[in-house]
Amino acid sequence: MKLPYILSILNVVLATAAIDVGGDGGDGDEAVLVKVVTQVVERHLFGCHLVLASTSSHSSVFTKIIRVAEWASLWAWPEARVVGVGRHEGVDALLLHHALRNTRHALYLVLHTHATQGSTAKGVVEVWRRCSYCWAGEPGVEALGRWDAVEGELPGHTSLFRERPEDYNGHLFRIVEKNYFPYSSWVKVTQEPGTVVILKDALGTRMVNALASNLNFTYIAREPVDNQWGLEDEDGNWTGIVGTLQREEADFSLDLTVTPKRIDVIQFTRTYIDESVVLLSSKPRPLPEYLSLIRPFEWEVWMGVGASVVVWGVAVWLLQRLWPMALGGRTFTLDSAIFYGWGIMVEDPPETPPANLTGQLLVGWWLAACLVVASSYRSSLISHLVVQGKSPVINTAEQLLGREGWGWGTPRMTGALKVVLSSSPDVAMQKLYTGMQAKSIDEGMRLVLGGGFAFIYSTYYAKILVATRYTERTGYTPVHISTSQYDLFFGNSFGMRPGAPYLHRFSLAMQHVMEAGLVRFWMDDVIAKHVREYRREQDLNEEKAVRDKDITIPERDTSQVVLGLNHLQGAFMILALGHGLGCVFFVIEFFLRRRY
Repeated sequence: MKLPYILSILNVVLATAAIDVGGDGGDGDEAVLVKVVTQVVERHLFGCHLVLASTSSHSSVFTKIIRVAEWASLWAWPEARVVGVGRHEGVDALLLHHALRNTRHALYLVLHTHATQGSTAKGVVEVWRRCSYCWAGEPGVEALGRWDAVEGELPGHTSLFRERPEDYNGHLFRIVEKNYFPYSSWVKVTQEPGTVVILKDALGTRMVNALASNLNFTYIAREPVDNQWGLEDEDGNWTGIVGTLQREEADFSLDLTVTPKRIDVIQFTRTYIDESVVLLSSKPRPLPEYLSLIRPFEWEVWMGVGASVVVWGVAVWLLQRLWPMALGGRTFTLDSAIFYGWGIMVEDPPETPPANLTGQLLVGWWLAACLVVASSYRSSLISHLVVQGKSPVINTAEQLLGREGWGWGTPRMTGALKVVLSSSPDVAMQKLYTGMQAKSIDEGMRLVLGGGFAFIYSTYYAKILVATRYTERTGYTPVHISTSQYDLFFGNSFGMRPGAPYLHRFSLAMQHVMEAGLVRFWMDDVIAKHVREYRREQDLNEEKAVRDKDITIPERDTSQVVLGLNHLQGAFMILALGHGLGCVFFVIEFFLRRRY
């Protein structure tokens, strides 16, 4: 019975002391009861969807009504309003019953139907209310007052149902949390699974401390027994943090990614920060130096230059063959014309230009075109010889998949990342999921530095990891963090056990924290503080943490660059290639001439 608003009017009768609503007063007492209930409904329970009423004096009514409440999952609707009517002995029995453990609005009306000496007058109604955290943070009952239901009306100014509590009176909340810096951080008290943990400085710790100070509650934190975030098994039960909350073994978690399936079994506050992953890869590697001679131009330009030399040579050859036919004079062979154009291109033209005006005009325009091409090539060549070219960076999943021979991995394929990759309609995400490897952080980053491997991890943790363990004092790092970030569903929030009556109040307090800009400020400050402390520890130990992990970060050479054999290896390779081709053609010509 999933109704957004449930009202149960319960006539509670205890086995030890039953109420006789039809006693001496007969129909009059029943009329008083109807009047009391009517006033409560009209003034405080307007818009109700369901009323369960009973005037039976049998003790089984209480049990049946409680069974109905449990069957209807009343515990899952903390805003449902419950009213019970009965003797004074039933106040605690109803208001503190386990079925109403999450109910925030529960009343109990004690109707005195008999007037006896020394007791309350007949027709007087006592009103009791359940308070979830009024007794040192524990559930209790409190008296709201009484009124004469026969002669008078229910006071209009009386607020029978408490508004949302601002104070939890030191209530001890149970927190379940994984160690996932910078979102959360803790140290274990013991090494036993599910042990109590002590929270350290992190975003979640600052959030819960701010809420605890504002709402006046305390907390105790534990790690999940299986140390998992939470995945659904074949039976519909959940593991990890989600399963702990589902079984109501904890009250809330500080950091949990909101997913559609998790929403079905637990509740969430409003999201307070995004959760995304990035691709960590090695920074672009230097390209081979022998390619420096061709890198100044794109391949399209090189093809255009080669085609232009051939076309120009053919044009000059045709014109010089037509010219002697009309006026006489010397002519060019086709190979000589092409080599003539190539000589001008490399700024070594032949000494005898064409004698006719047409040839000279072609040579002149070709000289102008070659001047532009040669000047552009020369200026670009110098920069490519001094500064090595780099391979393209990896910023997207598509670029990663397009790299032949590359692999990728993540610490563990659990939680929201697995759900996102396995359920994504994106082909790239599905391929990432298929080829994903489980690697520890140290092993994964060692593969990243070696090249040919990408490590997929949380955005904020990746920034901390690179800043602390893989960055020089000068600020240089060989690790590239992708500019593309892949969100994991709706973001992160506090996970709550089902039916948590404090959900709305926590969400409202978190909204105030977000509007004040504290979430981003705290996250940046937590990261910056961690990096400072890490580097300070490095200074005290007089060694870098990367050396402890047997990881060597290459130092950048910032000295003046002097061109050496390594820079000009392309020129010597071209020279060697030319000599080789010359020898090959010599052999071919030698055998052809001897044969013919």
